[in-house]
Amino acid sequence: MGEVPRRLRGIEADATTTWRYQTCDLFGPFECKAWPGQRQGQRAAVSLKMWALLLCDYSTRAVRGAICEDYSADSVLQALRTLWASTGLPTHLTFDAAQNLTAAGIFFGGVE
Repeated sequence: MGEVPRRLRGIEADATTTWRYQTCDLFGPFECKAWPGQRQGQRAAVSLKMWALLLCDYSTRAVRGAICEDYSADSVLQALRTLWASTGLPTHLTFDAAQNLTAAGIFFGGVE
């Protein structure tokens, strides 16, 4: 992982800062195989494209991840909601300028 951005340096890990300063990244696609059922006695494998969303805490460097079904803003929002259900909402969230992350950020407001 690279250097912590200058404006976030000096954040000490404690109960008030843990999971308050987050960064996220979406990566993929990677191929997954699914076996939805048997067809005439043989299992038919279905190939699916999946993406993953990683969330990193700047204070503790802890990482959490969630699977995204596709490369869309709705899928990213669902993954963020899943992750934020366990970590809580961040005070600061940084991400690259990917279209789906930007669209999801506009939904939450305050994206520059």
